[in-house]
Amino acid sequence: MGAGDQGLMMGFACDETKELMPLSHHLCNLLVQRLKVVREEKILHWVRPDAKVQVTVEYENTPENKYIPLRVHTVLISC
Repeated sequence: MGAGDQGLMMGFACDETKELMPLSHHLCNLLVQRLKVVREEKILHWVRPDAKVQVTVEYENTPENKYIPLRVHTVLISC
């Protein structure tokens, strides 16, 4: 029986980052990788392997109808 808060987010290829991933997806990956280090090196003794991260990015629509990231609006980390 789980907590009932499982979700699945999908990204897509784009030119926002050199990894060709949306900025929000890339930042989530970096944060999750850091959480793993924090847990494995016991930087925070209470961190367990169950975690989730959400990053919300605000975009601007240019006259050429291209969306460019303006800023990170929200970062949510639950562990």
